[in-house]
Amino acid sequence: MNDKPEFTIDWPHGWVTRAGRKVRILCTDAKSSCPIIGLAESFDDVERHMSWFKNGRYSAEAECRDDLINAPEPRRTVWVNWYAGDGRYHVYGHESKERADAVDDASQRFACVEIEIPEHGTGLVPYMGKSPPLDIVDD
Repeated sequence: MNDKPEFTIDWPHGWVTRAGRKVRILCTDAKSSCPIIGLAESFDDVERHMSWFKNGRYSAEAECRDDLINAPEPRRTVWVNWYAGDGRYHVYGHESKERADAVDDASQRFACVEIEIPEHGTGLVPYMGKSPPLDIVDD
């Protein structure tokens, strides 16, 4: 079950309609029953003026393709080298397959795995030019 709300006005990654069209919000305080005013990209590359209720709904009647929802969080691909030793696994992340293959001990790895992580926030973080090792105890 996903506990994240579908639409929040303070979402840092922007918004789209349920149909997948990008939306630029111009204001959230219009003196109207639909106080959110924005421009939604049309499929013919023209922006269309739209307004939404405070909860992001386009229609008071039912959910529809023009409702606002939070845009997906940006993601990035990293390559993780897996090593075994001392009864533990060690993993190191790299920004590209080429960089993962170019490290001195790449021949000692038992796997190189492509994974997708959030662009910002959780995931791999720089650590003295490399991603930190993550020890996973083999129970």
